[in-house]
Amino acid sequence: TLVKLGLLFPQSMSLCTYVRAPVEGEAAALAVEDINNHQTLLNGFHLELVTKPSYASCDQNSYDTLGYAYRLRYQDKVQALIGPVCGDASGQSVGAFAAAENMPVISVASFSDELNEVEK
Repeated sequence: TLVKLGLLFPQSMSLCTYVRAPVEGEAAALAVEDINNHQTLLNGFHLELVTKPSYASCDQNSYDTLGYAYRLRYQDKVQALIGPVCGDASGQSVGAFAAAENMPVISVASFSDELNEVEK
């Protein structure tokens, strides 16, 4: 059974000060390769990583980032997302989209003033 994972990373690590996007994408590809090479780890499942260019900048409009998530879901048929890594609005909009689609999202990095002010 094929499970497709989509990456939402900036195109250039110079555009996002919080995550080195090409390095993170390479790490994800290596992890998927290792998991797929392990005979019994997923027992009948095979992961595929969709890594086409994503949003250009961490400062980019959240609607653009949401558009990339939409394309990964409906054109590339991914079943889960990794990212986005930048911004309040991008993470919130992609999270809301994924929740409506009942699709898991793994955020490797995120920042938000709202999260900093959550009471403990």
